[in-house]
Amino acid sequence: MSNIDNDKLTDERREIISGSLRAHRARVRETQKEAAEAVGVNQTTLCAWENRGGASDVSLWALADHYGVSLDVLLGRPWPPREG
Repeated sequence: MSNIDNDKLTDERREIISGSLRAHRARVRETQKEAAEAVGVNQTTLCAWENRGGASDVSLWALADHYGVSLDVLLGRPWPPREG
């Protein structure tokens, strides 16, 4: 599995992803340290993802599974989808 090309993410997309990562962690009432340990990274790495909105594909899948959401939802896609 390849990594997301973090250099090609727009600032807007980074903000959406970082906000979604923080929101899902807050929803399950975990500290950054707890969430990082659950997916096998260190707290500094998770903090960087939450502040800059980038992560590896494998880590994003692990976070989505950990939070019990789809990867689309974790990356900030609205749910339910907008009609139209």
